[in-house]
Amino acid sequence: MSACNRAKPITGVVLAGGKSSRMGTDKAALSWHGRPLLDHMMDKLKEAGIESRWVSGNSHNYPCFNDPTPFAGPGRAIASVLRRLPDDSYGLLAVPVDMPLLPVAALRRLIEYPSGAFFSGQPLPAFFPNHTPAPDLDSVYKIHADLDTRELELPDEWQFYMQNINTPEQWERLIKLTMEVT
Repeated sequence: MSACNRAKPITGVVLAGGKSSRMGTDKAALSWHGRPLLDHMMDKLKEAGIESRWVSGNSHNYPCFNDPTPFAGPGRAIASVLRRLPDDSYGLLAVPVDMPLLPVAALRRLIEYPSGAFFSGQPLPAFFPNHTPAPDLDSVYKIHADLDTRELELPDEWQFYMQNINTPEQWERLIKLTMEVT
């Protein structure tokens, strides 16, 4: 089912509330082809058909869900956002800010599953139905288990693109690689 065939909109959120301690600088502000990485990830949500786009963490000039427990990890952030989703939202499509090669086709595939979905071996990106998770959940995998989201096989051709960038060395390798390809 495509996003445009739903009566209720999907809410998209870029998870950008981490410390970025291994990177040493705010990952959301890293320059990806001349633009902040956060803008790039927000554009991916838009390309996937998501009109309601938010940031979990600091606002960075976008509508935001402030983390009630800052720096507690993506699980706590997602649980917090799910608890605050409006009733008219079909569900939540969550993407990490540090996955710049994430295929938009992967996001479109996730939202095809009304009960929620994620890819095997990758807790994020993920689509979650609009249900409130148990209050004590602190990891993305625990939320998947609590909401009984579907684990999808990650296609081989997407493996490379689903990597998080956490260190300056990883970032430099990625920049160098994408410059060689383009």
